[in-house]
Amino acid sequence: MSNMSVSQDQDVTILVEYKDVVKDFFENFLDENNRPKYKERISEALRRGKTSVTIDYMDLYSYNEELAKRLLEEPLKVLREVIEPALNEYILSEYGVETKIKARVKSLPITYKIRDLRNEHIGKLIQIEGIVVRMTPLKQRLARAMIYHSECQGKFPVEVEGEYFEIPKICPLCNSSKGSFEIIEEESQYVDYQKIVISEMPEELPPGQMPRQITAILEEDLVDIARPGDRVIVTGVLRLSKDRSSRRRTIRSVYEAELYVLNIELSHKGVEQVELSERDIEEIKRLAKDPLIRRKIIASIAPTIYGLWDIKEAIALLLFGGVPKIREDGTRVRGDIHVLIIGDPGTAKSQLLQFTAKVAPRGIFTTGRGSTAAGLCIGPESLVYTNHGILNPETLFTINNQRTVLTDNIIFTLDSFLSLYSYTEKGFILEKVSHIYLLPVETAVRIETFTGKDLVVSPETKILIYEKDKIVWKKAIDLREGEHIIIVRKIPEPKNKIMSILNLLPPDLKIVDDEGKIYKVQDIIKMFSSGEISLEILRKKFKYILYEEEGFRKFYNLPDLGEEFIEFYSILFTKGVIEDLKSSHQIRIINGGKDLLIILRGLLKKLFNIDEDMIFSHNDRDIIIKDPMIFRLASHIGASKKYVERTLDPNIHLLSNNLLKIFLKKIFTELGFRDVVGRVYVKHYSLLLLRQLSLLLKRFGVLSVITRDPDDDSFYLIISDRASLDMLEREIGIPDKVENNYQGSAYTDLIIDIDDKLSIAKIKEVWLEKGGVMYDFTINNTENFLVEDYIVHNTASVLRDRSTGEYYLEAGALVLGDLGVVCIDEIDKMREEDRVAIHEALEQQTVSISKAGIHAVLNARASVLAAGNPKYGRYEEDRHFIDNINLPPTILSRFDLIFVLRDKPSPDEDRRLASYIVEAHSRYEELKPLIEPDLLRKYIAYARTHVKPVLKEEARKMLVDFFVEMRSAVAESKGIVPLPITARQMEALIRMAEAHARMALKDVVDEEDASEAIRMMLLMLSQVGIDVETKAIDIDAIMTGKPTSKRRKIHEIEDVIRQITKLEGKPCAPLSEIISRLQDRNIPQEEIERLLNTLYREGLVTQIKIHCYKLVE
Repeated sequence: MSNMSVSQDQDVTILVEYKDVVKDFFENFLDENNRPKYKERISEALRRGKTSVTIDYMDLYSYNEELAKRLLEEPLKVLREVIEPALNEYILSEYGVETKIKARVKSLPITYKIRDLRNEHIGKLIQIEGIVVRMTPLKQRLARAMIYHSECQGKFPVEVEGEYFEIPKICPLCNSSKGSFEIIEEESQYVDYQKIVISEMPEELPPGQMPRQITAILEEDLVDIARPGDRVIVTGVLRLSKDRSSRRRTIRSVYEAELYVLNIELSHKGVEQVELSERDIEEIKRLAKDPLIRRKIIASIAPTIYGLWDIKEAIALLLFGGVPKIREDGTRVRGDIHVLIIGDPGTAKSQLLQFTAKVAPRGIFTTGRGSTAAGLCIGPESLVYTNHGILNPETLFTINNQRTVLTDNIIFTLDSFLSLYSYTEKGFILEKVSHIYLLPVETAVRIETFTGKDLVVSPETKILIYEKDKIVWKKAIDLREGEHIIIVRKIPEPKNKIMSILNLLPPDLKIVDDEGKIYKVQDIIKMFSSGEISLEILRKKFKYILYEEEGFRKFYNLPDLGEEFIEFYSILFTKGVIEDLKSSHQIRIINGGKDLLIILRGLLKKLFNIDEDMIFSHNDRDIIIKDPMIFRLASHIGASKKYVERTLDPNIHLLSNNLLKIFLKKIFTELGFRDVVGRVYVKHYSLLLLRQLSLLLKRFGVLSVITRDPDDDSFYLIISDRASLDMLEREIGIPDKVENNYQGSAYTDLIIDIDDKLSIAKIKEVWLEKGGVMYDFTINNTENFLVEDYIVHNTASVLRDRSTGEYYLEAGALVLGDLGVVCIDEIDKMREEDRVAIHEALEQQTVSISKAGIHAVLNARASVLAAGNPKYGRYEEDRHFIDNINLPPTILSRFDLIFVLRDKPSPDEDRRLASYIVEAHSRYEELKPLIEPDLLRKYIAYARTHVKPVLKEEARKMLVDFFVEMRSAVAESKGIVPLPITARQMEALIRMAEAHARMALKDVVDEEDASEAIRMMLLMLSQVGIDVETKAIDIDAIMTGKPTSKRRKIHEIEDVIRQITKLEGKPCAPLSEIISRLQDRNIPQEEIERLLNTLYREGLVTQIKIHCYKLVE
């Protein structure tokens, strides 16, 4: 027997011995209370019908160190050959039940960072921690395939690992390869299967680094445990991802790693995830003994910002928070404090929020637009069809930038310079864009189809799909694998075709008119676009190109745009290379023979009047063109770029069909080939170039698929369906080159035609992923536009479900900030239809999502620090607070503290402010906080984790007396006096008193803490809770938006309307008569009109005719 056989036999013997160790472990391991830990876990699993039992790694390590170490090195082998068989044998012997229960492993001694995973971890058992940023829907993976062999009519099973497997070529029953092998689906076995992507947590990123991510595979009872936004601890085996096997003789040498998950648990760490050493704790306790500790903490918040003491104190209270309570019935009373700051421009609101997000143990910074609805958006790398060519949304901002204005993340187009292709029942037309929105999106949806072109959109974006023999719109978030998405087969020839060579020349190239005046190309294009010059004048007036650089000046002919120029342009694009930018203006035309040399000499002479001696052969293989202007043109085309960076000029899309054919024919001649069965390919290293090419082919009804070559990281554009191949041959031409050794995949069955303009393709996969900045276009008429292969709905007239769509995106920021602080800048910029969505998160601290019949509740236990701008630019003191801010009372009432920052000129205060700013800039290195941010962060984490102060009787009495005293005048006046405070403010007082005690690490809340909470409450009420007419504190100014004085006026208006319509019998009350009857009540006409509009919006009155009102009963 060989040494290898001996070794294998010894290994089997050792594994068998380990089984007995494992059974003994399950039977005898005791926890700290001397209870049989795993006997109880197994009994619990059987009683509840669970399919797995979790093992704590350190328990196994303490019981048998050798077995535990081997589990780390060979996790799948030890689990499948030792632990799981031992577990099921133990259950059979103890309980008499045959099971196939899995063993899960958790609590490894080392938790790796995703960025620290290396080659030595492949195949090993590891543990990582991160945040779920993407998730696929639940799928079924084939685990055990039952194969039918037609030759012997036998059936045999095949175990399946991973996403792909090859059907056997030889039958194990008859040893024959003849006949067909088919899967018997109903007799095969499947397991639940899901992919998630785990990212590093934001607070753990090294400065300036992007978060690393890893794909994780979940199976069986591990699926659907985590959702995007959840923080997780994952134990699993790091392995190389398995792509579809290649039929080539070469195999891929570079792989991506993925994690095959053995256990996943939600991380409930909040502030306790901040690591505190013994030295840290000693320093924290030493600081807490300082009688001025609270003042030092407040002074350490945003120390570079001058003043704002009370607002900084409010932020300090928010950071420490009150004590959450959970009642016996399970209801939770929040301890988190919410603070809102409304301020004039330039009052450092954003800086306060950014500092708070950094110093909080868990902080998230977002914006009002990013934290609520993201609109219906597309990703920045998407390609759209425009009247300026095929462009991505980012490029649109650089086109004609003097015609657009960027304000508050919205771009308003000031004229109709931009149009997009839009779908109608009659075909595709160009429609004008009225608005462009640039919006932050928390969560995006990536739709992968078998065409190889992904579509990245916001969850609520509607996509045109084919369902039940109908073309319908469906939200991206609701799409599933296997559904059919509409793809565009053919688009029309553009009406605004390129009419001049100028569109393809470098924009800074100089053109000379017949009077000797010099223009730049970009200037002439603007003149032509604006109508200053006609096409006829353009062709007659401009005749020459002037090229100048140091020591060189030369005139060239300005050729007209025609077949000869496109032929030259195509040669330059496909074969031109600039190897050295510092060379003497040389362009190398690779693989050019004598015939091409003759063609190029003739073209350059005819087009530009360039002498033949500037074009010559090199090494009997290449051609050299030596001319400065052609060198500049080649650079503009991209000849100086690496192949992976090359792209098409967007203006190519504006060529007429006849000229575009010439360009495409050259592309397929130089870069294309056929395989042995007739499919056509174009190979290139630039994915973007092939995506652009794919869109150009749609002009002729040619569909294509893009795939990646795993061998050399290049890409293939593939044309395989018969209709497209026929059209390609008829309109453009089939490449002569044939690759006999290449056998690509057929995609004919993946694309089905609906008509001559539309086809359908299957969706391969749908991902949820972390979002970013996305773009939204408003097209008012057709309300849709083309994005690459697909048709998406835009913003206009699209209904949104408040309880699901936008709220889901809002929850992104709040769920990420669970057990921490969420800072929302520009909260007033939330869209009107999204604002109700934030209520639950602010008060109940949960996020409810209902989609596709599934209801989920996510935790959002976060303090919210929000900032907004006054409605009219600056705060107007003669208006009520509610009239100064673009937020409804239903949101305002959920904030514990609200402050107004006014920028009031004051010589003395302005001098102190200016002096402080100058000092901060000149001595910035010396300007340090009293408590360093890192130590302050640890201090906050310690206080929130270990300090749970309770109210002393004296503090209780003080708060109760304050509440009763504030409300007593209202009770005595029987409602005439405004209501100054409600039970909601009472709860806020308790939270603030607890937070004030926590700041000093006190276990009790005393009179000092209660007194400070009362002071902060009165400060807020004096700023925003004042009725500007009576100057009395009126909480309804915040709670309902209608202070007592306004309510009285509304009642008086209603009484007048009632008197006119009910008592006097008129059908409605004219506005003029209402104003006349209220003259003696000192209500100005403008206010009467404003209040009537309010009543009309709220549905309390209706207009029988213009300016004639009647109460709604």
